[in-house]
Amino acid sequence: MNTEWKRNNIYFSILIGFIFTTIVFSCKKGNDNNPPPNPVPADTLTTGWSKISTGINSAILDVFFINNTDGFAVNADNNVYKSSNGGASWQKIYTSLANLVNIGMSSSSHAIVVGYNGRVLVTRNGGASFDSLTLADPLLFDIYCLNSNVAFAIGQFFWKTTDSGTTWVKGTDLGSSGKAISFIDVMTGWVAGDFGLKKTIDGGITWQTVNISPLGGASILSMQFADINKGYFAINLTSAKTVNGGASWNILHNMETNGFHDVQFLNDNIGYLTDGRYVAKTTDGGSTWQIVIRLGEGVFFELHFTDSNHGWAGSSTGAIFRYLQ
Repeated sequence: MNTEWKRNNIYFSILIGFIFTTIVFSCKKGNDNNPPPNPVPADTLTTGWSKISTGINSAILDVFFINNTDGFAVNADNNVYKSSNGGASWQKIYTSLANLVNIGMSSSSHAIVVGYNGRVLVTRNGGASFDSLTLADPLLFDIYCLNSNVAFAIGQFFWKTTDSGTTWVKGTDLGSSGKAISFIDVMTGWVAGDFGLKKTIDGGITWQTVNISPLGGASILSMQFADINKGYFAINLTSAKTVNGGASWNILHNMETNGFHDVQFLNDNIGYLTDGRYVAKTTDGGSTWQIVIRLGEGVFFELHFTDSNHGWAGSSTGAIFRYLQ
C-alpha cells in the first residue's frame, strides 16, 4: 500500500493549482470588475465520516492504525506523525532526510517506515525514538509487518527481516519497481508491481509468476490477500478480485481516475477503495459500490481500517478523514 505514482500525482495537482491561482489573482489585480474565483466545492461525507484538521500542510501518503487508537502517518514533507486518540489529533514526531512512503506496524510500540534511497525507520517504543538505516535499494515502496519479528519490504529488491527491522536480508532482484506486498504467513506471500504478480511458498527464496493477463498486464499498485486463494488488487484504471489464487479474475470496479488507488476488504462483503477524489464502499463483495466521501479539492491515496467501525483515509491536502461508528 505505495509512491512514484503518489508523488507524481501530488506534484501535478500542486502545479495545476498554483498555475490556476496565479492566473486568477493576476487577472483580478489588473481588473477590479472581474468576479472573484469560484469557491472550492465542499467535501461530501456520508454518515460516520468526519474530516480531521491535522495541521499538516502537505499530502498524507500513508496512514496506518494497529488498533482503534494508535496510528502513524507520513506526509510528502518527509515527516512522521503519531496519533494516540484514534486520529482525533496528530503530533509530528520525526523528520527524515529521505522521502517517506509507507508504514507497517505489528503493535502500538513497533512500527517500520520505508521510503526513497532505501530509507528504513524503526521504532520499538511507540515513536519516542527511531533507528534509521539504509538498504541498497533506490525506492522501498511497501512494507508488511507479519509479526513483531518478521517483516517484508519491496522496491527493486525483495527484503526480509526476522529481528524486528534491525537487520535485513536482500532477496530477489525484481528487475523493476515493486509496488505492493502481502503475506499470509511466514512462508506464503505475493509481490506485485511493474513486473506483474509473483508468489512465494518458501518465504521469498523462490518466486513463481501468477498470470494477470486478463487484467491487461498493467502494474498492480496495491494488493491484499486474505488467504491463499482470495486476493484483491488495484490497478491504474480498475480493481479486481481472485478467489482461486489468481487462476481467474473478476473485475470489481472501473476507476474514474488513472493513477494510484488503494483497496482493502474487511471481510467477504465489506470493502473500500480510493479513486481520485472519492472513497467508495461495497457491502456485497464488490458487485456494487457507493461513494462515501467526495472531496471538494485534492485526491486520496491510502486508507486503512482496523474493523468495520474504524477507518482512516489520507488526502493530498493534508487532511485525514476518519470513519467512526
